[in-house]
Amino acid sequence: MVSTLVFQLSITQDSLFFGLVENYQVWDGLVFQTLSDLVYLGTITIVAITATASISSSRSMLVHLAPPGRSGEFFGLYAIAGTVTVWAGPLLVEIFTNAFNSQRIGMASISALFLAGLAVLTTVKMEKSA
Repeated sequence: MVSTLVFQLSITQDSLFFGLVENYQVWDGLVFQTLSDLVYLGTITIVAITATASISSSRSMLVHLAPPGRSGEFFGLYAIAGTVTVWAGPLLVEIFTNAFNSQRIGMASISALFLAGLAVLTTVKMEKSA
């Protein structure tokens, strides 16, 4: 998701890949007329697929990690963590956007949450199933 986010940040109304590819009109329809519009739409599809997969796999992992009889506690913590990121993400975007006066840098700050989650995930020890 982080690499897709970086790729999305390379798309502007004028170009793609941070200016390496010029944008042009693909068709005369009502919406998604330019190459950058279509590429962005394609990448948001990738984000939707990976976000859905991470949500379902995280719940599955939580079921395997929770000790017998304590799954309610673990899912409660899981719900709190989700609630925290609901306000932390937009707050991070606001802080970085205001600090750097750039919406791109503001949106790039979301990757910090993904990387922090990845760092925490690397510390999780799961037993190998037979």
